[in-house]
Amino acid sequence: MMGNLAGVVSYLTEAHEWTDALRSARTPADIAAVVEAWRPFSEDPEIVFPQNKTELADLQNGLADKRKQRRRWIELWGHLVLPERMLEAGIVAQQYHAPWGTALIRLAKARGW
Repeated sequence: MMGNLAGVVSYLTEAHEWTDALRSARTPADIAAVVEAWRPFSEDPEIVFPQNKTELADLQNGLADKRKQRRRWIELWGHLVLPERMLEAGIVAQQYHAPWGTALIRLAKARGW
């Protein structure tokens, strides 16, 4: 279930670590590697991956400057930037005043991700 997460997600992992990892990607393959490293938390059936450097630049520009996140950007990249399971963990973390990583791990164990 969670065997490949050693070193990626801990009970004290913060949400910005996911977006920092996305920001550090230099190629579309790097984005795919980040998503793979964060499985099962990054799984979302609606994720769209950048296919070329132009799309990667569009993604990175929106990550760097929220003013560039227009409706088109959010509709295209929203599931990559905030996968469904991470969104749910954020809500749980807020509700229970718990660290985001703790919410991710507890949800994964409870739901069998």
